[in-house]
Amino acid sequence: MRRAELKRTVTVNLINSNPQGGRIISSADPSRIGTIHAGGALIMSGEKREIAITHKDAESIKGAKAGYNGRILFNNKLIGCIGIGGDPDIAMHLQKMAVVIVNETLAREEQHRREKELRDEAVRRIGNIAEDMTVLSLNGSIQAAKIGKYGNGFKVVAVEMRNLAGSINEAMDFFKYE
Repeated sequence: MRRAELKRTVTVNLINSNPQGGRIISSADPSRIGTIHAGGALIMSGEKREIAITHKDAESIKGAKAGYNGRILFNNKLIGCIGIGGDPDIAMHLQKMAVVIVNETLAREEQHRREKELRDEAVRRIGNIAEDMTVLSLNGSIQAAKIGKYGNGFKVVAVEMRNLAGSINEAMDFFKYE
């Protein structure tokens, strides 16, 4: 295939996502959005894993154009279908690459979500420790005051604990807004 022909194929063809029983949710042709793609419906129902549609086939398949449609599995769960329009032999390779890109993007997003959850949990726990330190330092200050001059050493420790708790809370603000 010549480079110009490949470029035309890649830039003109459609990409349809069908996670809702074959309903087109994204397309280069806005008039197709919201319509049912019969091939996508077969894939989403589990009846087919992939469908190659020729120009001749497209005439008899509701909502279809020539191209290649295949499922998107993420974590072993069928989450959608992507169709690439054009010559099915060429579109098949593009569709498979699109599925890889979608899966890599979803995996990255899931990893970021997990990392955020872990960071949020660490911030919460460290915040609880700082809060406990503040309470302990106040209790230490009260006890030090009760025993008078003999409590001066405890008073110093209590003040330092309170300062440390304040420093921890300041450092925590950095993670809360990241």
